[in-house]
Amino acid sequence: MNLNAFNSKSFFDAATDLFKQLGIRLNSNTAQSLRLKELLKEHYKENDTFQTVVNTYFLGLIDDSIFNSQKNAYSVEQALEQSNANYEGLTIFGLELSESPTRTKISELTRAFNRVSQKMPVALVLKYTVNQEAVISISISERSKHLQQWRQGEKAGKVIILRDIHTKTTHAGHLRILQDLSEHSAKNFNELHKYWLDVLDVNTLNKKFFQELSNWYFAAMDAVSFPDDLEKNQEIRNATNLIRLITRLIFVWFIKEKELVPEKLFDENFITSILKDFNKNKNSHSYYNAILQNLFFATLNQNMNNRKFAKTGDFKTNREEYGVKNLFRYADLFTISEKDVLNLFKDIPFLNGGLFDCLDKPNDQGKIEYVDGFSREKKKQAIVPDYLLFSKEKEIDLNKIYATTNKRYTFRGLINLLKSYKFTVAENTPIEEEVALDPELLGKVFENLLANYNPETQTTARKQTGSFYTPREIVDYMVDESLIQYLKSKSTLNIPADDEDINHLYTFFNPFDEVDIYRGNLPHWQQENVWYFVTFRLADSLPHDVLEQIKSQRELWLTQHNIPTDIKQRHQAALKTLSKAELKEYYRLFSERIETLLHAGSGSCVLKEEKIARIVANALLYFNHQRYILDEWVIMPNHVHVLVKPLDNHQLSDILHSWTSFTADEINKQLGRKGQLWMHESYDYIVRNERAFEAIRKHIRENPLKAKLSVGEFLASEQSARNTDSTGSIDASDTFASDTFEARLRNLLSYSDNPNPFNETETKALIEALNKCKILDPACGSGAFPMGILHKMVYILQKLDPNNTYWRELQRQKAIQETEEAFKIGDKEERAKRLNEINDIFENNASDYGRKLYLIENCIYGIDIQPIAVQIAKLRFFISLIIDQTVDKTKDNFGIRSLPNLETKFVAANALIGLEKPTQLLMRNPDIEKKESELQALRHNYFTAITRKEKLQLQEKDKQLRQELVELLKHDGWKNTVAQQIADFDPYAQNHSANWFDPEWMFGVKDGFDIVIGNPPYIQLQRDGGKLAKLYQTQPFKTFTRTGDIYTLFYEKGLQLLKTDGILCFITSNKWMRTGYGEKLREYFTKFNPLILIDLGPSIFESATVDTNILLIQKRSNQYRLKALTLQKIDTQSIAEQVEENSTVLTKLTKDAWFIGNSAEQRLKRKNRTHWKTT
Repeated sequence: MNLNAFNSKSFFDAATDLFKQLGIRLNSNTAQSLRLKELLKEHYKENDTFQTVVNTYFLGLIDDSIFNSQKNAYSVEQALEQSNANYEGLTIFGLELSESPTRTKISELTRAFNRVSQKMPVALVLKYTVNQEAVISISISERSKHLQQWRQGEKAGKVIILRDIHTKTTHAGHLRILQDLSEHSAKNFNELHKYWLDVLDVNTLNKKFFQELSNWYFAAMDAVSFPDDLEKNQEIRNATNLIRLITRLIFVWFIKEKELVPEKLFDENFITSILKDFNKNKNSHSYYNAILQNLFFATLNQNMNNRKFAKTGDFKTNREEYGVKNLFRYADLFTISEKDVLNLFKDIPFLNGGLFDCLDKPNDQGKIEYVDGFSREKKKQAIVPDYLLFSKEKEIDLNKIYATTNKRYTFRGLINLLKSYKFTVAENTPIEEEVALDPELLGKVFENLLANYNPETQTTARKQTGSFYTPREIVDYMVDESLIQYLKSKSTLNIPADDEDINHLYTFFNPFDEVDIYRGNLPHWQQENVWYFVTFRLADSLPHDVLEQIKSQRELWLTQHNIPTDIKQRHQAALKTLSKAELKEYYRLFSERIETLLHAGSGSCVLKEEKIARIVANALLYFNHQRYILDEWVIMPNHVHVLVKPLDNHQLSDILHSWTSFTADEINKQLGRKGQLWMHESYDYIVRNERAFEAIRKHIRENPLKAKLSVGEFLASEQSARNTDSTGSIDASDTFASDTFEARLRNLLSYSDNPNPFNETETKALIEALNKCKILDPACGSGAFPMGILHKMVYILQKLDPNNTYWRELQRQKAIQETEEAFKIGDKEERAKRLNEINDIFENNASDYGRKLYLIENCIYGIDIQPIAVQIAKLRFFISLIIDQTVDKTKDNFGIRSLPNLETKFVAANALIGLEKPTQLLMRNPDIEKKESELQALRHNYFTAITRKEKLQLQEKDKQLRQELVELLKHDGWKNTVAQQIADFDPYAQNHSANWFDPEWMFGVKDGFDIVIGNPPYIQLQRDGGKLAKLYQTQPFKTFTRTGDIYTLFYEKGLQLLKTDGILCFITSNKWMRTGYGEKLREYFTKFNPLILIDLGPSIFESATVDTNILLIQKRSNQYRLKALTLQKIDTQSIAEQVEENSTVLTKLTKDAWFIGNSAEQRLKRKNRTHWKTT
């Protein structure tokens, strides 16, 4: 594959030659440049992206004619005509650009061209110059048919990009992909298209890489040696250290993409010239110690100006720097001087962040316990043979490992393996995918290698290489739904009592604005396309004498406040003359009293009987979507609330009359009675703005809760749609009216060009909600979910606040508030320092850096029982921060800000075991509160500590505060053992895992989390003789069953860790839905509010060791409106779209097995269950 033609020939000829090498002869009849604006028409944008296009060429059209030896030559007009008529083909355009494009700009151009073509996909070849070398990128957009029949053609999907292919010095990874693209045997376009998409599939690339890496890992297991001070089991010790080595080196490979690490450190010829005895035989092992360990621990973990070799000499000399693990070692392994060695590493910036802290740490007695083996003492050194890093490809017998027979396996040195693949520092998204290994690879590598040596997964892991990782589509869906529910819950709180727009308090909660609808004396009844909040109640719902008394008191109150008694004048006068305090008083004295009386259940309450309530429900639904649209509604024992919008020329008065007259006749017949059923007056309120709309919805939903009604004592909109029956399931698509706020949230979260759909006030409220959101993954593994939620929150902030104006100000105010105490006592330095840091963060880095940094600091937390998992999760966050830093070699540390220390954000601990706190304490000891606040402030400061000296001082102070707390806690009634647990918890000890977890003592989170999300482990409690069952049976779990699985306990713990209204979203085994051990868990879930349940088919996860499901549940009382779906595959229709269109609503959840099905299926299931119980 030779690409040099792009440097010598015209772009058109070079591009044509490229496709010829790919086995395709293009068929354009013109090499003339086209007018881009005329070609793209309305899809052309006057921005930097489109203005960098210098020349545009039509290169050809790939269709079946190419394979049939037909010599068709297309003009661009003919090609576009074909592309609008046929799906089976690929139109190719070429663009010459004036500068190197970003991935996002390539995507924008690709989408624009694909919008011009209604059916046929369009691919682009883009050429630009970098350092006097022609560089090309190739992009193509996936296509899928619109679900709506009225839309023409196809919609552009994910843009796939083979990016920055150098045409003189082509990367080996790019050459291999281009070679693979050429090795097709397609006989028609569909075969070619399928083959090319498979080659360009990042999952395919990841699998190839992981298969090679897995072979290397198993080849290395018995060839390496690491100190056994902490881990005596050789297999576990070698496995964890190899995983750590791999992930550290992959991290270096990513930052090498930003040119922060010189290529020559990985050049075998260069290394041979500077190291003694390098790779001379199978026992040579100088490279790992001399190059990699010095890179990891003495370079990336040491300030650029402080790099030096540790002194080597007698015992006294060595003792001076004993335990100092960020100084160079192994000078004797080099052929060059110490000064020359330091020069090799001098242009590599200091990264900090605990990222490459050596794990050889002193214990409480001051003796070093070796893990990494970065030591001058031979017997404590790690040994990694040179051939494991630089070997050429060779055969190795791994049949026993993979449980295969006579299969050929190969492996090559890890450095050579990494060199053969293209890496990118930007993580792929659902709409942009670069054909390269992205940072998510770190997580996949970790999860899969860990699965290879965990006893419960190793057999399957080795057979199905690379499959032990939650698919990105699943992570994205769970993140989106969790954030949507969280922001929805906050939206109802964004109407504070002292808000300037308090009108809705008067109108919404004013039951005395009841009007005789037959008079029609409210002019807004004639308005079109508006929503109304309507309340009508039974004639005996309120005692007449009490009602008259309240009315009299109300008229007196209005007179005293100079409010006219004429109903037509009252509304405007009230809004102009009443203060906020007076409006609140009115609400408390009158509206709230009426509401309380209604909830007390006065009168006959005939609507409490389900068959009577169903008459009303059927009446409401009868003309739904014909004469009106219903949103939320609820039928209480003695009154009805409805949100309704009349359609066309239908009047609200007529709609209300049809409901009340029909139901009065039917209910009186049913009860065998005559006379007035409903009050003649009904209260209606026009919904004036969306905030009022949301407040009313919340009011309707919470009515049964406020009245303390049980299930069966009321009917609500989700329980009484057209096909509701006793099975307890309904079709979601027939039930839910469109939620304007939720629809706008989904628009906001969608990867699209759509602008911010919220106004300024709403935007600020959403940004504040994001800033305050506390998110926890209690089994974070390699950080898939914390990273997923970080990326989505950054994306939301990009849309809401593109210039970081409000986000920056929020961080400034937070810094001022946090330094207020210091400011009061005269210490202004800390505040000035913090504010200067904020300015630097936003002014001297990419805009996303400030978003990510403060979201990590304020919002995201992770726990995992395995210390190495926590380390990998932190690595991924570090990469995410590094890619948005601006390199400037004229500045100190090349302008690279030291990475934050995440030890107090990601903790190794057992999330299922809590602290045994005293329960008898009515008030907290103020001395303990003060000491705890000091500890939290210290750990907050540690987040930004830079120098080793500063970090050690803070660690020592942390230890001192913990010891002081022990005595205070003991004196305050805490058990000695529990107090000691707090003292012993050292968040900076990266080799250790705490056997307990408490959010207050570990994270400073006292009132719970807003979102708990993740994929907890699935391990049977009775495994290994019931080891886990014995561990957790003494814990206060309501769902514990000895025959159960550990994930059930994570559900219960996760809900405990939430704030009220908080959201839990887990993907786990689905066995709890039907098995006996899941009965307690199912019953436990009914105490809360399950919102979404997706039973995933076996094809979703490749490993398929267990069938899984996704459950999203809210910590509030059950609303009995669970959207449920069985999902067989993730295809061109998103998970959210499938849930919205195909889900069933389950309304009768009990401890019995949960079954997802339509009404008929539910009936059959219930019938069978009854049959088996009685036989």
